[in-house]
Amino acid sequence: MWSVNDPGWLFTVGVIGNQAWSVVEGQRVVAGSVAYPVNMTETGTVAVVGHTGCGAVQAALDAYRGAWPELPGVSADVEALVPLVEGAFRAGTVEDGEGEALVRDVLVEVNVHAQCAFLEKRGEVPEGVDVFGFVYDVTGAYGGPAGRVYVVRVNGERGRQGLLGLVGDRDEHVVSLLEGREWPGFIDKV
Repeated sequence: MWSVNDPGWLFTVGVIGNQAWSVVEGQRVVAGSVAYPVNMTETGTVAVVGHTGCGAVQAALDAYRGAWPELPGVSADVEALVPLVEGAFRAGTVEDGEGEALVRDVLVEVNVHAQCAFLEKRGEVPEGVDVFGFVYDVTGAYGGPAGRVYVVRVNGERGRQGLLGLVGDRDEHVVSLLEGREWPGFIDKV
């Protein structure tokens, strides 16, 4: 997938809920695993990649409903995602009764947008660094074959028409579960 021949050219970070933030002294900051490569190694692109069926987003949804994870480290990471779940319900982006898998997968996309929006406005991310948001559809929730990756955001652009101009002949990869839903405006304030 990536043509990488030199060490240090590609940094990969795996965290539950693809969180790009850390909490330091009660404040959200860009996670060191993202801040380091974009500031110290001239990495010019950040790709936030969520995936359908995400256990961390499901755990945040469960916590929102009152069932918190028992492990303290997991609970702390999930706690940072619960406000996104609350905000999506409050905005009417998702509703109980839609089906658990659909609600979870819409929330996955909400989370990708929130992580990207956070990075796009933070001073710890140098100007000129591109921020891409993708959802890896492992379940076929987006209507295409399972295993396809969809672009949902590029440098703040989230509309289908705007994204189509950025993907060349790959327009089948521009699909959003948020299309036709109430946009959770709190994302832009994360």
